[in-house]
Amino acid sequence: NNKKFKIWIQIAAFSNIKSAKILQDKFKEIQNINVHKVFLKGRNIYRVRVGPFLSIDKADSVYNFLIAKGMQGTKFIVE
Repeated sequence: NNKKFKIWIQIAAFSNIKSAKILQDKFKEIQNINVHKVFLKGRNIYRVRVGPFLSIDKADSVYNFLIAKGMQGTKFIVE
């Protein structure tokens, strides 16, 4: 099909912005790392994500870097 998807890597999610910003600063060498605020189940959640990526190869490279740095909860998000 002709659908376009965005690939993100979510490093973590927090209930407070301060923790999210600390993690974002820890990996500031990664391009396109951002904190995304969402409202879920009656509260704000702050997701630390990288992307979107145009290729799975680049996303995979960043994912492997994060896993090597001990970020075991890192996961791919496709939207």
